[in-house]
Amino acid sequence: MSSRRPRVSGRTDLIFFITYNEVTVSLNDSISLGPISIPFIFLSIAIVTAAAYIAGVLPIRGDRENRRIFGDLLFTPILPFLIGWKLSLIITDGRDVFINPLLLLYSSGGIINILIGTLISGTWLAVRWRKQKPAVTVNKAMIRALGTAVFLTLLIGIGTSFPGRNTAVREKLPVVEFIDESGESWDISMASGSPVVLNFWASWCPPCRAEMPMLERLQDDPRFSSVTFYAVNAVRTEKHPDDGLEWLKSNGIDLPLMYDRSGEAMNIYQISGLPTTIVLDAEGFVVERKTGTVSRSWLIGAIRKAE
Repeated sequence: MSSRRPRVSGRTDLIFFITYNEVTVSLNDSISLGPISIPFIFLSIAIVTAAAYIAGVLPIRGDRENRRIFGDLLFTPILPFLIGWKLSLIITDGRDVFINPLLLLYSSGGIINILIGTLISGTWLAVRWRKQKPAVTVNKAMIRALGTAVFLTLLIGIGTSFPGRNTAVREKLPVVEFIDESGESWDISMASGSPVVLNFWASWCPPCRAEMPMLERLQDDPRFSSVTFYAVNAVRTEKHPDDGLEWLKSNGIDLPLMYDRSGEAMNIYQISGLPTTIVLDAEGFVVERKTGTVSRSWLIGAIRKAE
């Protein structure tokens, strides 16, 4: 494993000042349900679609045929959106997807990918709507449904664009002691002076495994030579304590490995799902965090913000 790790200095001061006054969710985050991480955008699509269907179908609920046509028009663009959203990763993160195609399954990409999916689904809907030539009642139902969908989408977009964190007041966190594969203690606050990427992961977690090669390549990128990367293994979730190290070795991945043996760090950082990536600036302040598989474009943007 890489040796770019600062040793614990024996200090009893505080390592980071991190803002967690309110828990926020980004549109590209994932929500943990036990061992499963579900992208927040999937839940958003479900909520928006359900609300749009209810708003549009109520006035025509007694008209079975028009209700069927309305449902067909409303729901068929969902699949083109998902396909366009996911396949657009080939454009924005092509090199990583080519090396590890599983990123198409687990990575949510960024806003650009969502916009590409939206454009494709909108085009699909326009073509189907024009070809279908539905009755006036169906057209009115679609207009009501789309109006509801746009309104809720804007609300979700606004809610996920403005973090609910009070940056004027920064909470001091206690020292977190990490253990490396040799059993030595390390204090990652000693890496102050350069941005830090903390990636909490486990070897049993497919999304975690999918993003590991990309993290290693970014670590080795000369553009980010001043950035310190840490792969923090959630030991208490593993079947065996050495599973994380064995997985990295067997896959030839060279990232500085730290162990969170007791789960203390995950509790302090309020981590509810794996993987979770936290990007800190040179002074130890959190600039970005994401639950779920990160994409190259998202992580580069977070690092540049930290710099």
